[in-house]
Amino acid sequence: DGFAPRYAVISLGAQEPRQRREVLLEEGGAASGIVSDPDARPIASARVVAVPVDDALARLSGYASVLSDDRGAWSFAALASGRYRFEALHDEFAPGTSPVVRLEAGRPLRNVHLQLQRGAALTGRVVDARGVAARDAKVQVALLGGASAFARAQVCDEAGRFRFEGLPRAVLQVGATTPDASSPPRSVDLTRTRDALQLTLVVTSDESIEGHVYGSDGSRIAGAFV
Repeated sequence: DGFAPRYAVISLGAQEPRQRREVLLEEGGAASGIVSDPDARPIASARVVAVPVDDALARLSGYASVLSDDRGAWSFAALASGRYRFEALHDEFAPGTSPVVRLEAGRPLRNVHLQLQRGAALTGRVVDARGVAARDAKVQVALLGGASAFARAQVCDEAGRFRFEGLPRAVLQVGATTPDASSPPRSVDLTRTRDALQLTLVVTSDESIEGHVYGSDGSRIAGAFV
């Protein structure tokens, strides 16, 4: 406790099956706050993510996350020093984000208020090229551009229908996949819509990618998972 997490990348090859690497831990900075709804009521079980602003910091410490408690309170005991945005995510509300803040070891950051807003809704169907419902297709939604921890996914019902609520009023990228097909990614603008936006995604299996897996001696490997 008190030390910030740190990640190191190690490459292992046939020539060096073992490596010894020293990882230096440094004192971290603490941060805490509250998550609330639009009426300032606390939200429990919101996922709060510390999003590093700088790429170097993201590679060093990753995206740490915690859940808010019944009082909406959340805290990080130790994060690597640097600049962050704190982002709160909950399935029933649009994400809430703090301004960029600088976190330093030995100087706790307190009372970071993350207020979530009522978001937009997105409904629709996933069908194949013949117009038949793609039952059990997986639909994924993510923010288009910018660093954010926001992402949603759900599986369609037997009629190929899906419905997302609490989405950010922003430009999102939406796509659907099945075990053997996928839809082209679609950009959806939710900045101005007031009612649920309806969308139809068409999955096709016209495109594919293939290749081979080789071992270090150049021989092909059967049964490898790609």
